[in-house]
Amino acid sequence: VASRGVVGLWQHIQAKTHKASASPPPLITPFCLREIQPDTFRSVVAQLKFSTSAPVVSVIIPAYNHLALTLACLQSLSENPQLTPFEVIVVDDQSSDETAAVLAGCAALHYLCNNQNSGFIRTCNKGAAHAKGKYLFFLNNDTEVQQHWLDPLVALLDQHADAGIAGSKLVYPSGHLQEAGTSLRADGSVDMIGLNDNPNEKKYCRVREVDHCSGAAILIRADLFRQVGGFDECYAPAYFEDCDLSLKVRQAGFRVLFQPESVVVHHLSVTTETLPGGKLAQIER
Repeated sequence: VASRGVVGLWQHIQAKTHKASASPPPLITPFCLREIQPDTFRSVVAQLKFSTSAPVVSVIIPAYNHLALTLACLQSLSENPQLTPFEVIVVDDQSSDETAAVLAGCAALHYLCNNQNSGFIRTCNKGAAHAKGKYLFFLNNDTEVQQHWLDPLVALLDQHADAGIAGSKLVYPSGHLQEAGTSLRADGSVDMIGLNDNPNEKKYCRVREVDHCSGAAILIRADLFRQVGGFDECYAPAYFEDCDLSLKVRQAGFRVLFQPESVVVHHLSVTTETLPGGKLAQIER
């Protein structure tokens, strides 16, 4: 393993995986997600384990209330270790629930709390300002990562110097595809590629360049993020800041790539308790 490195090992796994026959894709199967109860909050935190020394990646999780979801996200990270060393930064946007009381003393992660409720964008930028990694992985707190959530993203950026962002395959708890990257239209609207389709279809299982990957689970070069000014706070409190980031990255001469080997389950917009009209319209279709 040590001799192969992250890129070499992942190429070996891909080679073995792609030898499968051209049989129909597996049926859509719902995910068995974590249901963390209030009486277990502290015990879940006590069991979290992350390798925070010399991180290559800084995982940045903005959080506003919904502590049970945040803990499920953190537990999924802890239970799916990667070859790539990573640190976890949780930025609390002045939650009114038990988030501060439960997470502030957790030695496994870096807990930051805003002095006032600042919105999603400023919360993400604050996490990035405290990050030590070569790469930043922005992860919504209403997500649960799956087995190979990080290493293939890192390998992709390591292999392609002209790639600035690598995005995960986002799926719903039902097992249906949420997006395999997105397409941006001239009028500013967003098309979620493969919405509600079978995520195992071959066309959603290959690396490809896309216009944009939703910010719920994206890896970006830290120096590039800072070079382009991070998430533009003119979009505060939230929405379309990730589209703007993708456009700025492309304007800077870098590509945005979709990496299907990284799978993340996402409860779309649960933590904001609302849906942007464009996404809602697509889902209703």
